[in-house]
Amino acid sequence: MRPARSVPEGSLGGFMEAVREFVVGIGGESGEGVVLAGDILTMTAARMNIHSSSFRTFPAEARGGPSVVKLRLCLDHVYSLGDEYDILVAFNEDAYGLHGPDLAQHGVLVIDGEHDDPVQRRHPELADRIVYQIPMDRISRKDVGEPRTKNMVAVGAVSALFGFSRVMIEKNLAERFAKRSGKILQDNLNAFTAGYDYAVAHVEKHDPFELKEEEGEGFIVLSGNEAVALGSLYAGCRFFGGYPITPATEIMEILAYELPRVGGAMYQAEDEIASIGAVLGASFTGVRSMTATSGPGLSLMAELIGLSSMGEIPCVIVNVQRGGPSTGLPTKTEQADLSLALAATHGDAPHVVLAATTIRDCFEIMQLAFDVADCYQLPVIVLTEQALGFRRADLPRSLLRAKPVTSPLCPPQEIVDQALYFRYRLTENGVSARTIPGTIGGAHVVTGLEHAEDGKPAYDPPTRRAMMEKRQRKLTGVLKEFGSVKRYGDANPDIGVIGWGSTAGPIREAVQIACGAGVKAGGFVPRMIYPSPNEDIRAFIQSCKKVFVIEGNMSGQYAAFLRSQIPGFDPVVVTRYDGLPIQRGDVLKKIREMAP
Repeated sequence: MRPARSVPEGSLGGFMEAVREFVVGIGGESGEGVVLAGDILTMTAARMNIHSSSFRTFPAEARGGPSVVKLRLCLDHVYSLGDEYDILVAFNEDAYGLHGPDLAQHGVLVIDGEHDDPVQRRHPELADRIVYQIPMDRISRKDVGEPRTKNMVAVGAVSALFGFSRVMIEKNLAERFAKRSGKILQDNLNAFTAGYDYAVAHVEKHDPFELKEEEGEGFIVLSGNEAVALGSLYAGCRFFGGYPITPATEIMEILAYELPRVGGAMYQAEDEIASIGAVLGASFTGVRSMTATSGPGLSLMAELIGLSSMGEIPCVIVNVQRGGPSTGLPTKTEQADLSLALAATHGDAPHVVLAATTIRDCFEIMQLAFDVADCYQLPVIVLTEQALGFRRADLPRSLLRAKPVTSPLCPPQEIVDQALYFRYRLTENGVSARTIPGTIGGAHVVTGLEHAEDGKPAYDPPTRRAMMEKRQRKLTGVLKEFGSVKRYGDANPDIGVIGWGSTAGPIREAVQIACGAGVKAGGFVPRMIYPSPNEDIRAFIQSCKKVFVIEGNMSGQYAAFLRSQIPGFDPVVVTRYDGLPIQRGDVLKKIREMAP
């Protein structure tokens, strides 16, 4: 037995002075409360004013199979999840076997076990790592009397060892179980206390990882799906039509609760086809409307995306990408729906594809999506990923501010009064004024058939050409008005990195690290994928000596798209398609390989 360590009651422990950041992994079986443990620690860090980002992945089955949460804590803003684990909390040796190879050389292992049966005996590689054994299972079964609280025993031990605020964890638990029975809350509090007390009494701490509460008002913590839902409400969305599908369902669940509170409505349809049909109907009446789905659902929506484009009815579709094809990897991440989103439907159907880059962007991009859809009267597909949808990160409270909602373009009343209104009038920018049902003099025909300016079907070649060109002209305006881009790193890099979606954070940090090490590196991650900001991309490419594209799919879909957009561009392509997100180390490794 090791000597006891003195930790004050409700301690904020020591300080994070030896390191400014560290990465925690929590691994176990699905059903053991791995995700809840990660959520509680993430929320506690936010209340301690410590920046954090967490990611969870678990099997598609309801119970059983490996589950893991990765949590990065930092005194500065977090742009990625980091790479190796500095601390790995393993609920059993299987979890260590699965995630142990990702434990840093200097890392700490907290594992379920008894000190009289040292885990190092079975794992010689742990000789150069710090190991704390906590009898999580025994404490939960014998001391607490509830085996399902093993995760809270672990949270208690982790809190005592690394300085997570005991007071704030107890507050988080009380809030988490507020709607459950008093016994459930008390069992979890008892388990937390038992784990905490055991670590204080039996474990001698000799690692550098310890948190300290920072000054501030605390952050809010949102997952990507939560950020999408809230961003939609702040953008003026008042109707959601959807059908459940992992990993997008959470967006529908949140909006089902929140929309009625702001005068809106949620409709759960019988399938994805009906979902987007309802969205188009609501949008036709002037209501900002959206749906959310994932790969197979987007496939089903394809035909009505075409109706949205042909009928010039605004529509926002959020696609939270998962591993495909078919049912594929419903709880794992991938960036493999890009080609589908770019094609979207049959025919030449102008539409817009956006890709959220961070949790904060999941919130902010919804304002952009609705403004683009309304101003240019076309479908907008917003791509996120399971790696964003299920990730949690801290955000400033000031983010939650209502912004002006762009009104649909309506015709001047005198035009309507004089019966001169044509819904699909040919214009220079392709956008025609639209009326909503009930506007006197604003009646018009909407059809999926090709049509003339008044909306009535017309198939003659001149009308067909004119209408096709009118709709296509919208994309020029979209790109000019909304297509701003950002670059990272050196202005004239030796190595340039292009990515999209969730690769933004890893690229940004990898470029920063490379530049700090003397390698001239630069990054480019556009939010607007289509229409493509080709001039900006070309300028970035021309400023680099070498360029590679990194993305989370097997075939390099974005790289192939860029080849079609930028003649002569043939980049090195780096892909990852194992169900896990691109990491900072993936980007940094390639920069080092290509550096002069």
